[in-house]
Amino acid sequence: MLGFRLKVDADALTLPVEQHNDYRWLTSAELLAADNVHDNSRAYFLVEKRAEVPGL
Repeated sequence: MLGFRLKVDADALTLPVEQHNDYRWLTSAELLAADNVHDNSRAYFLVEKRAEVPGL
């Protein structure tokens, strides 16, 4: 998985539905507290993991 940080106008996005039929916008705290977020996605928001990723 690749992670990217972008600034976008969420209301103007046209997101694909072929692979995912539901999108949610969460704060870092909400994402880390959610029990239905995959560990690989969660890792991008863990402070101890960010130290291992250049540019974050």
